Amino acid sequence: MNWISRNLSYFNILSWLGDSSTLYRWQEYYSHTAEKTAAETGFPTTDIRRPFLISHNYDELLSDDGIHPSIKGHALIDELIAESIA
Repeated sequence: MNWISRNLSYFNILSWLGDSSTLYRWQEYYSHTAEKTAAETGFPTTDIRRPFLISHNYDELLSDDGIHPSIKGHALIDELIAESIA
C-alpha cells in the first residue's frame, strides 16, 4: 500500500480498496484460478508462491513495491523452474 500510494492519498486509495489486504487477496485469488485452470487442462505447473511465502528472507525476495520479485526473487524463480524442468 505504501508503494502504490506514494505521492498520492493513502486514505483515498484504502477507501477505494476497502482494506489493506485486498491486494494480497486478489493475488491469492489469481494464483488459485491459474492453478485450477492448469489442473483442468492438464498443464504442468511449478509452485513458486510457497517458497516465497515460507522464506525467512521474504522481504528480500520482493521489490520495493512489495508485489513484484526483486533480483533475488527472480533468482529463486529461476532455480525453482530449473529444478522443475530437470
